Formats: sequence, structure tokens, C-alpha cells
Amino acid sequence: VAGLATMEIGSSEFNSNNATAGNGGAIYVDGSALNVNANTKFTGNTAVNHGGAISVNDKVDTQTQVSTPSVANITGAVFGGNTGSNGGAVYFNDSTYTITDCTFTENTATSDTYGGGAVYNTGATGMLDKVKFVGNTALRGGAVALYTNSQVTASDIIASDNEAIADGGVFYVNKGKLDLTKNPVVLTDNNANNGGAVFAVSSDVDIYNARIENNRATTNGGAL
Repeated sequence: VAGLATMEIGSSEFNSNNATAGNGGAIYVDGSALNVNANTKFTGNTAVNHGGAISVNDKVDTQTQVSTPSVANITGAVFGGNTGSNGGAVYFNDSTYTITDCTFTENTATSDTYGGGAVYNTGATGMLDKVKFVGNTALRGGAVALYTNSQVTASDIIASDNEAIADGGVFYVNKGKLDLTKNPVVLTDNNANNGGAVFAVSSDVDIYNARIENNRATTNGGAL
């Protein structure tokens, strides 16, 4: 999806698609708008690079260097068993998005540097609302990774059994901002080497009205 296009998707299934040399195993968005509506499933999709199921990116004009950001709204979708280098399910690069009423289960980011088992952000602004993360895996950010001035607000989140090999069993934040204050956030039974639930570096993280329990770190910070 490119060139200021708008794509609407609903009640569809994307299964076992593969971007063998690039990004977005099922869908690639470049300077456009993507709306994914209820009853859409992404299962077993793979990208050799970023976004096992979906990759959303800004488009930079090679002559003027003007950037056109993408916008994504994903509602009522299920992501299961997708794999990408960064962003096992979804990758956002310099884009704006909302993810609402979605479930991410057993997605994997394979990068040996970054991560985001379910969702990866770099320079992105996003809202996660009423989202479940279960059993996702990455080096950093078992469920969600934020890098490079990304800003994410998360509310009504349930995250359990996610794992980061290094840091941040659920959330990993590096030079970004994470807001966990809007509605109850429940982070339970997640694992990492450091920060069983949340790990932050040179970042702003606000947490209020959260339940963070039974998370484990093999080195530092069982919860944070």
C-alpha cells in the first residue's frame, strides 16, 4: 500500500504469507493509510526483516527528502504466531497508529539487537487500548518495544507469559515515552533478564493504577 493510498480490510484472514526479502509478511504500508476492522486474523506470517504481519512506514521522497507519514487504525484483530526481525506481528516506523480490542499471542521478534515480540516502534506515536499480549517473545520488549522518540499510551492492557531474553518482559523503552496511567494495566507472569515487566533507558515512563505481579527477572528488577 503506497502513494497516499487508503486500504480498508475487515472480516479477512491472512495466513502463512512471507516477505522473503523485506518487510511486512502480509501487508506493507508506505506513506498511506491502513484501516483494519473487526474479525481479521493474521496467523503464521513471516518477514525476513520487520513486521511479521504488518509493516507501517513513512515515505521519504528521494528528491525533496520530504517525509509522508503513514496512519494505521487496527481494531478487533487477532495476531498469532507471526515472526519478524523487529516487530514479530507489527512494525511502526515514523507513523501514527491506534490498536484497539486486539489480541497478540505467541508472536516472535528474531533480532539479536532490538525486538518487540508483538509490536515495535521507532519514531512512532501510538495508542494501545483494550489489548491482550500473551506469550510473545523477543530479545528486548517481549510484547512491545519503543525506540527513538516513540510515544505510546497504553490503557486496559492485559499482558501475561511474555518473555524478553534480555530486557523488558512486556515493555522495553529506549529514548521514548510510555504512558500507563489512563486505565488499569495488568502485567503478570512475564519474564526477562532485567525488568521482568518493564525496562526503560533514557526514557519517560508513567505508571498509575496498575497491577504488576508474579513477574520475574533473572538478574535485576523483578517487575521494573
